[in-house]
Amino acid sequence: MGRQSHPPVALLKLLRVIRCLHPWQREAGDMGLTRHSSPPGVKEAYVLDNTGSPTEATCDVQTRIIASPNETDGIFLLSHTRYTTLVADDSLPEISTYPTAVFVVKGAIKLHNTGCCKSISEGDFIFVPADRICSYSISEPGIELLVFSICLENGDSTPNLKETTLQTEDILIADAVQPYLVKQNVGLCSVFGGFSTRPLLRQSNGLHQVSVSIMESTTRYLERPFVDRWIFFTNVYHCCYVLEGQFKFKIKGDSEWTYTDVGDSFFVPSRTFFIGDVASETARLILFANGGGVDEMVVKGGHSHEGPLPEAIGKWDGWTKRE
Repeated sequence: MGRQSHPPVALLKLLRVIRCLHPWQREAGDMGLTRHSSPPGVKEAYVLDNTGSPTEATCDVQTRIIASPNETDGIFLLSHTRYTTLVADDSLPEISTYPTAVFVVKGAIKLHNTGCCKSISEGDFIFVPADRICSYSISEPGIELLVFSICLENGDSTPNLKETTLQTEDILIADAVQPYLVKQNVGLCSVFGGFSTRPLLRQSNGLHQVSVSIMESTTRYLERPFVDRWIFFTNVYHCCYVLEGQFKFKIKGDSEWTYTDVGDSFFVPSRTFFIGDVASETARLILFANGGGVDEMVVKGGHSHEGPLPEAIGKWDGWTKRE
């Protein structure tokens, strides 16, 4: 086979500019999204397989990039980290001093700051604002974390680091400047259009335009109003990680659904029309975004709910649909 030619860097940059000016969609008739083992490095929708190789690996830790600044116009970085061995208290890694969110996918870690130690269990969520230090230790192998970092505008500067205490919150704090922890399944959910969302971090909090939520739904609901309505966001990038069950997604122009399983990730850039739905009886994912996205739409349009998913819902959960 002959050597493949690649478009010049200048052309790739031009294509990125064009995509920012106009909504991006695939050619009509495309079967679905191509599955990748690593991020493609350009601004386009993609699915990342859970079987892909780590981006970086040592004898102690495996780190896999899910979405990088290359796909998000330099806005954020999302990675999956798995610890294969113990990390002792006297060799503590530090959570990034950028605004950082950490979700414990599997196992538990110990968070250390100001001489105190707090156990962070599976399903717990931590947010650490910029210029703060929180370090952690690993007490058992096989711990898995999702780490979401916002890229600061002056990322080359050295922040003024401060050690602070960790607050445990049942509800999210507006304009929080201290690190805080949200325990698993704590706080009210919002239900709308057949989906529920439990915010872990809301864009309306003023926290660097960050939004993180647990979203879930079930095929037991006969009404699926989101399925036939394309969703579009001008400046918001979405990155989903499947925690339970199976989800399906479609980009406008695709003729078939793209399916994702536990451990798979799905990325949608801004100015891209898409729809999504569950593909198993129940399914749950965690959504990361750089602002108010699908999760914020559910919060603002829906009603508060406590406990597991409702047994039944109306077409728009009691809200009048506008044509």
